[in-house]
Amino acid sequence: MKKAIALVWPHWKFATVSDKPVYPHRGLLLDSARNYLTLDVIKKNIDGMAASKMNVLHWHITDTQSFPLEVPSLPNMTKYGAYGENKVYKPEDVEDLVQYAKIRGVRLLIEIDGPSHAGSGWQWGPEAGLGNLAVCINQQPWRSFCIQPPCGQLNPANPNMYKVLNTLYKDISKMVPDSELFHMGGDEVNLWGQYHTKALAAYDLAVGHNRTSAVVWTSHLTDPDLIQQYFDKNRIAGIWTTDSGGSTTFYTWRNVYENQMYQSSHPLILGGEVCMWGELVDDNNIEPRIWPRAAAAAERLWTNPTTKSSEAETRFFVHRERLLNRGIRAEAEIPGWCVQNDGGCSSYL
Repeated sequence: MKKAIALVWPHWKFATVSDKPVYPHRGLLLDSARNYLTLDVIKKNIDGMAASKMNVLHWHITDTQSFPLEVPSLPNMTKYGAYGENKVYKPEDVEDLVQYAKIRGVRLLIEIDGPSHAGSGWQWGPEAGLGNLAVCINQQPWRSFCIQPPCGQLNPANPNMYKVLNTLYKDISKMVPDSELFHMGGDEVNLWGQYHTKALAAYDLAVGHNRTSAVVWTSHLTDPDLIQQYFDKNRIAGIWTTDSGGSTTFYTWRNVYENQMYQSSHPLILGGEVCMWGELVDDNNIEPRIWPRAAAAAERLWTNPTTKSSEAETRFFVHRERLLNRGIRAEAEIPGWCVQNDGGCSSYL
């Protein structure tokens, strides 16, 4: 809870303002696997999060397209998976981001997707004598094997794959030593239960304790009647779209603001995230795609308001100006005249 004491001139009356979030998890997902994002751009988005009271950066760092995270114990991951030598995140880069985010009240949640959404970076198994760590890599015609190119998924039948996962998790835990969360992916895949039972065992062995909660995407197998067969109570499910192909529908900030959350009183609801998938964005256009629309979700997660967007628009437009003043390239939502003339453009667009 945040508290502030105001001194009101000229009588110096004291006023106490109490403020606390409805949901503890208020996140932004950045996908740097489809298109590489520079550290400067990631930091800019962390600045936007801090200015908007968001506190979890969900870093979707790997996918079938690329594996840009340098893993000291597994150098083949970036050798086979990075877009180029200059498009790699080194351990010191991750550690720098962790500290940069921490100072701004943001937690870094790293996601290594699997067993689906895994291809680039996993091709080296046969030449290392480990067999196929992943299968269906770059399989064509891709529409017959996956929902977007290139195809690929981890090989749950290969015991060596879990040994590699264990090594991978150990190195990541060193990069983010104080993290209480780790995202293991988990959507759009068969053999889900077998994979996650063994992957969770590999992760628990890697971190050597039970303080870290594993996060997975929802699927048919995260149904309450099934998930208890594979997960204990220290696991978290991120509820995703029921459409396995996703959606490219554009939502305005008003749609985002009025997107109702689950009841905040429910003890199992931790919060939500804004997901910026990376197929159509890179350094050149990601900021205006996210901001200021993500700030509308931030208020939803902070207060879960019962009011409509029309009652928040003046504050929202002013906040966009605030983001601009902090160097964040937030998209224009209304003519500047409307921002300068409060109420003059009520319910515009």
